[in-house]
Amino acid sequence: MKKSVSRSRPRRIDGAFFIRDLASARTFSLVHGTLDGTHPARPTVNRRSDRAYFILSGSGSIRVGARRYRVRQNDLVLVRKLVPHQLRGRLRCLVITAPRFDPKDERLLKK
Repeated sequence: MKKSVSRSRPRRIDGAFFIRDLASARTFSLVHGTLDGTHPARPTVNRRSDRAYFILSGSGSIRVGARRYRVRQNDLVLVRKLVPHQLRGRLRCLVITAPRFDPKDERLLKK
């Protein structure tokens, strides 16, 4: 199977984050993301899945729990399930979620 970012239809997740689905199976999902701003508006947790963000270009920060990491091209940030996280900046990334992403498993935290 071959997939192309340019041939995948973009989906708006919120005002700052667009994704293009690249692959999905029961055990994982892979998307190409474009961020311009803050995503999500408040930190979120996933009750079931771990996540990896690989930065393709641009820069920003990823909050994981109480820590905020500055990120730029070729950085990788891992987020374990049940750990609050939030992205800020202007960047393109690959996002691997395992098991596969399901929006029902996401919960926005109160500020």
